[in-house]
Amino acid sequence: MINRLSAARILLIGTFILLVLVLVSCSEDSCTLNCNGDLRFPMRVGYSWQYSGEERISNFRPDSDSITEVPLDTVRKWDLTITISGSDTLDDGTVVYAFHEVQSSGDSLIAESYQYYGNKADGLYHYSNLSVGYSLLLFKSTLGAISETSQADFVRKSLEYPLREGLQWEYTNGFDYGPAGAIYKRVIGIGEQTVPAGKFECYAIDWIWENLPKTQQTEYLADDGLIRTRMVIRDVIYTSYSHFEGIGIVDVTTELQLTRSPF
Repeated sequence: MINRLSAARILLIGTFILLVLVLVSCSEDSCTLNCNGDLRFPMRVGYSWQYSGEERISNFRPDSDSITEVPLDTVRKWDLTITISGSDTLDDGTVVYAFHEVQSSGDSLIAESYQYYGNKADGLYHYSNLSVGYSLLLFKSTLGAISETSQADFVRKSLEYPLREGLQWEYTNGFDYGPAGAIYKRVIGIGEQTVPAGKFECYAIDWIWENLPKTQQTEYLADDGLIRTRMVIRDVIYTSYSHFEGIGIVDVTTELQLTRSPF
């Protein structure tokens, strides 16, 4: 299956982000993470995470020998700040927190959104019917304001508690994800990740895309929250202004790394 993406959309799609390279499984003696399954995504008004993002376009394969254009801006970089700006309580008593997400490059604003997340006993939930804009945290897209009657269809389980190696759950059954189909998440191990913010022991969680076998994605979670993500999409149709139907195919690798912890 070939993914069709315009050059202008690649950056935003690219915030959806690896194949784990090396994971070191921990024993009871070596584990410093909350290995008993008591990790919860940290939430408090005022918490703020900062990330650096990078997208690389590689392995360009032109449609024919007559193609003289080559992909421009093969490396794009940006910054992402996520701040918990407030909280609210739903009718069922669930406390949700507003995550204000700002993606920028230098002084230029790329994207901005507010997303709502809440911890329950069985998992971290994303209330997309309360959200406005494109969600960058944990890589979910939303459709904006939705009626109360549709709330159940627009809640995503971002994490399932308690986390443990081998755990798998359904993130979405495919509703509002179009050709991507259902998406599942699976904890593939616990290992150490080094990012600009420091060294963290993380749960590594693979995304399993039902209808996108050429997409490989892993996110890394620690006590400090989201530490790193990496996504590789192969065989993406590369378009240009003069060749809207495409001039060839490329591979796109996008990575997000924590540069400052929230606390």
